[in-house]
Formats: sequence, C-alpha cells, structure tokens
Amino acid sequence: LAQRFGKKRSRPRLLALRPGKSVWNSTTWPPCPANKSPCWAGLPTMQHRHRSTNLIVVGLCENILGHTLSTVVEFSQLKSIENSLQIKPHTILFDHGIRDYHLEVKNSERFYKVFFKNNLSEIPFDFFGASFWLLTRYEEYLPFKADNYNRFNYRSSLAYQYDFIQVPLVNIWLNEVKNVLLSHFPSLEFNTRNYTYLSTVDIDNAFKYKYKGFVRTLAGIISDRNFKKLVERFSIIMGKKTDPFDCYNFLIETHKKSNIQAIFFLLLGDYGVNDKNHSASDLRFQSLIKHLSDYSTVGIHPSFGSNQNIQQLKIEISRLGNITHRLITKSRQHFSMLTFPKTYQELLQAGI
Repeated sequence: LAQRFGKKRSRPRLLALRPGKSVWNSTTWPPCPANKSPCWAGLPTMQHRHRSTNLIVVGLCENILGHTLSTVVEFSQLKSIENSLQIKPHTILFDHGIRDYHLEVKNSERFYKVFFKNNLSEIPFDFFGASFWLLTRYEEYLPFKADNYNRFNYRSSLAYQYDFIQVPLVNIWLNEVKNVLLSHFPSLEFNTRNYTYLSTVDIDNAFKYKYKGFVRTLAGIISDRNFKKLVERFSIIMGKKTDPFDCYNFLIETHKKSNIQAIFFLLLGDYGVNDKNHSASDLRFQSLIKHLSDYSTVGIHPSFGSNQNIQQLKIEISRLGNITHRLITKSRQHFSMLTFPKTYQELLQAGI
C-alpha cells in the first residue's frame, strides 16, 4: 500500500483503507459511513518462515464521532494487535496458480469438519481459505478421474470421502464464527438473512408426444410395443387428451398465485443422442417459449452437443434471443456438463 501511494515506510505501520478511498495512518481512523460499519485495514507484506504472508485486519467502528476501533479480526500468522480475534491463514489465498494441497479433514466438536488446521483453540483452522477451497470447487481444477461423460464424479470429492456431502459445511462454519465473534464483541450486530425461493425449470423435452414430427412419431410407435402406450400416444396426438409434459399453464398460475419468481431453461440445440428436444424452428414450440417468457425469465439450457463447440453454444443463445426478442443472460448446463474453467469462460464469451 505504501509503495502504491508513493510513501516510503521504514517499518510496518497500520493503515486503514476503504474501497475507492485513500490510505490513512492508524492514528487517525477515517470516518465510517454508518454506525458499526466495516473499515478495512492492512499491513505491508512481511516475511514469515521465508514465505510472503499478508496481514489483514478487519475492524468495525463502534461510533461515528470517536471512530473507536472496538472489533478486530486479525488474519495473520503472528498476532500483533491486543484483544483481537486471530485466524491463522493457510497459504492458499496467497499462492499463485493452482496447487494440489495435502488436505487432512479432522472432526471438530464445534465446526463439525475442518481442514487447513492450525493450533488455535477458538477457530482452529483457516476459515477463509477452507471456505474458498470448497466454494470455488477447487478440486475440480485439479486432475481427476472423470465419469462416462467426462464430468467430475462426486465420489471423488472430499465431501463424499469424508461424509459431509449433504452437510452445509460453510454455513455451519459461518454460524460458529459468528458465535465466536459475539463472545469477544457482544455489541456486534449482524444483518438478518431472509429466506427466498426461486423456482427453476429445465425443459429438455417440451412435450412427450406432441409436435414430434412424422419420423420421430413413427419411431416412437415402433418402440412402444405396448397397446396402452399406443392408445395414449394417438389420443394425445389427436387432441383428445393433454400431453403429460404440458403442465406449463399450471406452473405459471402457481408462480403467480404464490408470488414466486421463476426461470425456465430451454434446450434449443440440434437433435442428437443426448439432445431430444423439439426443433427450434417449430412455430408451436416457439409459441410456448414466448408464452413462458411473458410471465417468467427464460434462459438457455446448452445442448450436450454444444459442450465442445462454442459456436454451437452461440447459435443456441441466438435462437432463444430471436424467439423472445430479449437479451439472454442466464444459463444452466444440460446433463450437468461443467468443466472448470472452460465452461464458464465459454459462457462469458457467448454473453452469459
């Protein structure tokens, strides 16, 4: 920070920094925008065991006029501020590139499971580094044994191997860190988080029998080999019964009645073994898409075939945009085809 702002320092001095603002000396803390609002502070890089480690301090001001720094969390290998709460960092947030770290997952009475462990008693692991490792899906950037579709197999995950795959581990950590903070700083206030529900629907195949075209309908009749299925198919094709997949008006009315936001992800790729959608040029399918977009947000459901073909991905997004006359910015992967970082890079290039 000192170098960035052209000020030479003969020894480390505490600096306070707010985003978009200047740097202040620790003896004159900057005004905070509101009572108990965060101020950010940091020390120049220091050497610890021949490895560069940053000291980051997060503080909260108790009042506006006095600017008294009453709450301090010190993210550092060495504790340098009296009465602060220390979290010892692992190197993951300071290293460059992707590294295959040796992880030891330990049981914890308070935090359930932890890794990047240290010798502190209150927060006995690098909470920030471990959360980063889990939330970024760090292990999927490393070499792994893929499944038949070249996807990361959940059985290879750390969460599966250590039996927390169905446990909201980071949420548990957050709650316990909050409790530790309150034990140190009882006057600290936290925002209340409110639950919200977002309904999302993937439309891989808009209708089971309707609008399939002559060839696909004939192939379906041959494959049925069941009189009951044949009767059902012809009853639906002739309009005597409702197609079992045609529940869209029900969904729209339910969302409206319950005041629920919804996103429909539509598959508009070319027909293939894993992409058995309706043709994007079918006017009846287009009518359904327009109907859904009148009441809900629509997004692209990239075809299996587009996973290795960014031009095909762009074509599918363009098809949906042309049908709805809207900019398409949302996507959810068909077949859960997701490769880090390639998939996200291609989605960004395609405008998602």
